[in-house]
Amino acid sequence: MKRPEKEPSLIRGSIATPSLVAGIMNVKYVNGMPLARQEREFARYDLDLSTKTMANWIINLCRQIPETAVSADERGTSGKQIYPL
Repeated sequence: MKRPEKEPSLIRGSIATPSLVAGIMNVKYVNGMPLARQEREFARYDLDLSTKTMANWIINLCRQIPETAVSADERGTSGKQIYPL
């Protein structure tokens, strides 16, 4: 039996995956749902994910965006416009 490869987390030691964080940010910034309300929604499904944790993920990942943009530019792969949050 082969185990599927685990998708690396965005933040070491956390359950943050690209799709989870993208979903949280989409619901917050596109749909206008505060993180506290998202926390209550996650709790309904027995997932303990605090407002503070989600906010820290967003802050940490947004701080990495300039580094990512510079790395892409150095590789010559920055053909797409990167918009800051």
